[in-house]
Amino acid sequence: MVSECSFCKIFTGEVQTRKIYEDKNTVAILDTTPRFAQGQCVVIHKKHVEQFYELEDDEIAELFKTVKVVAKKLKKAFDPQFVCLLARGQSVPHAHVIVFPSSPLGVLEDFLKSLHKFHLLTGESTDSKLDDTAKRIQEA
Repeated sequence: MVSECSFCKIFTGEVQTRKIYEDKNTVAILDTTPRFAQGQCVVIHKKHVEQFYELEDDEIAELFKTVKVVAKKLKKAFDPQFVCLLARGQSVPHAHVIVFPSSPLGVLEDFLKSLHKFHLLTGESTDSKLDDTAKRIQEA
Protein backbone atom coordinates (compact mmCIF):
# COMPACT_ATOMS: atom_id res chain seq x y z
CA MET A 1 0.00 0.00 0.00
CA VAL A 2 1.11 3.51 -0.82
CA SER A 3 -0.24 6.17 1.53
CA GLU A 4 -0.85 8.84 -1.13
CA CYS A 5 -2.56 6.45 -3.62
CA SER A 6 -6.31 7.04 -3.82
CA PHE A 7 -6.93 3.36 -4.64
CA CYS A 8 -4.85 2.19 -1.68
CA LYS A 9 -6.94 4.52 0.50
CA ILE A 10 -10.01 2.54 -0.56
CA PHE A 11 -8.49 -0.62 0.93
CA THR A 12 -7.73 1.09 4.25
CA GLY A 13 -11.20 2.64 4.44
CA GLU A 14 -9.91 6.23 4.14
CA VAL A 15 -11.91 6.73 0.93
CA GLN A 16 -15.56 5.69 0.76
CA THR A 17 -16.74 3.99 -2.42
CA ARG A 18 -19.65 2.03 -3.80
CA LYS A 19 -18.15 -1.44 -3.79
CA ILE A 20 -19.56 -3.78 -6.38
CA TYR A 21 -17.44 -6.80 -5.41
CA GLU A 22 -14.51 -7.54 -3.13
CA ASP A 23 -12.39 -10.55 -2.31
CA LYS A 24 -9.08 -11.06 -0.52
CA ASN A 25 -6.92 -9.48 -3.26
CA THR A 26 -9.19 -7.40 -5.50
CA VAL A 27 -11.99 -4.89 -5.30
CA ALA A 28 -14.43 -3.54 -7.87
CA ILE A 29 -16.03 -0.15 -7.40
CA LEU A 30 -18.58 1.91 -9.28
CA ASP A 31 -16.74 4.69 -11.13
CA THR A 32 -17.99 8.04 -9.84
CA THR A 33 -16.80 9.83 -12.98
CA PRO A 34 -17.58 7.42 -15.83
CA ARG A 35 -16.21 8.38 -19.23
CA PHE A 36 -17.85 5.63 -21.25
CA ALA A 37 -21.20 4.54 -19.80
CA GLN A 38 -23.50 4.45 -16.82
CA GLY A 39 -22.44 1.51 -14.67
CA GLN A 40 -18.75 1.87 -15.50
CA CYS A 41 -16.69 0.07 -12.85
CA VAL A 42 -13.05 0.01 -11.84
CA VAL A 43 -11.46 -3.30 -10.87
CA ILE A 44 -8.34 -2.92 -8.74
CA HIS A 45 -5.78 -5.38 -7.44
CA LYS A 46 -4.85 -4.60 -3.85
CA LYS A 47 -1.14 -4.94 -4.57
CA HIS A 48 0.20 -1.52 -5.47
CA VAL A 49 1.89 -1.59 -8.86
CA GLU A 50 1.44 1.04 -11.55
CA GLN A 51 0.68 -1.21 -14.55
CA PHE A 52 -1.28 -4.47 -14.70
CA TYR A 53 1.59 -6.27 -16.43
CA GLU A 54 3.77 -5.65 -13.36
CA LEU A 55 1.61 -8.08 -11.37
CA GLU A 56 2.74 -11.69 -10.95
CA ASP A 57 0.90 -14.22 -13.11
CA ASP A 58 -1.32 -15.45 -10.27
CA GLU A 59 -2.13 -11.84 -9.29
CA ILE A 60 -3.11 -10.90 -12.82
CA ALA A 61 -5.32 -13.99 -12.90
CA GLU A 62 -7.01 -12.74 -9.72
CA LEU A 63 -7.52 -9.31 -11.26
CA PHE A 64 -9.09 -10.66 -14.44
CA LYS A 65 -11.22 -13.16 -12.53
CA THR A 66 -12.78 -10.16 -10.81
CA VAL A 67 -13.10 -8.38 -14.18
CA LYS A 68 -15.14 -11.39 -15.36
CA VAL A 69 -17.37 -11.27 -12.25
CA VAL A 70 -18.04 -7.57 -12.83
CA ALA A 71 -18.63 -8.07 -16.56
CA LYS A 72 -21.30 -10.66 -15.78
CA LYS A 73 -22.91 -8.31 -13.26
CA LEU A 74 -22.98 -5.50 -15.83
CA LYS A 75 -24.46 -7.83 -18.44
CA LYS A 76 -27.21 -8.85 -16.01
CA ALA A 77 -27.87 -5.30 -14.75
CA PHE A 78 -27.89 -3.44 -18.08
CA ASP A 79 -28.20 -6.14 -20.77
CA PRO A 80 -25.76 -4.37 -23.10
CA GLN A 81 -24.70 -5.87 -26.39
CA PHE A 82 -21.07 -5.76 -25.21
CA VAL A 83 -19.13 -5.43 -22.00
CA CYS A 84 -15.82 -3.71 -22.69
CA LEU A 85 -12.64 -3.23 -20.73
CA LEU A 86 -9.74 -0.85 -20.77
CA ALA A 87 -6.48 -1.14 -18.85
CA ARG A 88 -4.44 2.00 -19.21
CA GLY A 89 -3.43 3.23 -15.78
CA GLN A 90 -3.00 6.91 -16.51
CA SER A 91 -5.44 8.68 -14.20
CA VAL A 92 -4.40 6.74 -11.08
CA PRO A 93 -0.93 5.13 -11.00
CA HIS A 94 -2.21 1.82 -9.56
CA ALA A 95 -3.03 -1.22 -11.70
CA HIS A 96 -6.71 -1.24 -12.56
CA VAL A 97 -9.13 -2.23 -15.30
CA ILE A 98 -12.13 -0.17 -16.36
CA VAL A 99 -15.17 -2.33 -17.21
CA PHE A 100 -18.28 -0.87 -18.79
CA PRO A 101 -21.45 -1.78 -20.72
CA SER A 102 -21.45 -0.78 -24.37
CA SER A 103 -23.52 -0.88 -27.52
CA PRO A 104 -22.83 -0.27 -31.20
CA LEU A 105 -24.04 3.30 -30.75
CA GLY A 106 -22.02 4.01 -27.61
CA VAL A 107 -19.17 6.44 -26.96
CA LEU A 108 -16.53 3.77 -27.53
CA GLU A 109 -17.94 2.91 -30.95
CA ASP A 110 -17.56 6.51 -32.14
CA PHE A 111 -14.03 6.61 -30.76
CA LEU A 112 -13.02 3.34 -32.46
CA LYS A 113 -14.52 4.47 -35.77
CA SER A 114 -12.61 7.75 -35.63
CA LEU A 115 -9.36 5.88 -34.86
CA HIS A 116 -9.95 3.51 -37.76
CA LYS A 117 -10.62 6.42 -40.11
CA PHE A 118 -7.45 8.17 -38.90
CA HIS A 119 -5.32 5.06 -39.53
CA LEU A 120 -6.75 4.63 -42.99
CA LEU A 121 -6.14 8.28 -43.85
CA THR A 122 -2.55 8.20 -42.60
CA GLY A 123 -1.65 4.93 -44.30
CA GLU A 124 -0.96 3.14 -41.00
CA SER A 125 -2.72 -0.03 -42.15
CA THR A 126 -0.66 -0.96 -45.22
CA ASP A 127 0.56 -4.56 -45.40
CA SER A 128 4.15 -3.42 -45.20
CA LYS A 129 3.59 -1.32 -42.08
CA LEU A 130 1.55 -4.09 -40.46
CA ASP A 131 4.31 -6.62 -41.19
CA ASP A 132 6.93 -4.25 -39.74
CA THR A 133 4.82 -3.64 -36.64
CA ALA A 134 4.20 -7.35 -36.07
CA LYS A 135 7.93 -8.10 -36.43
CA ARG A 136 8.84 -5.32 -33.99
CA ILE A 137 6.48 -6.72 -31.36
CA GLN A 138 7.51 -10.35 -31.95
CA GLU A 139 11.18 -9.52 -31.53
CA ALA A 140 10.71 -7.38 -28.41
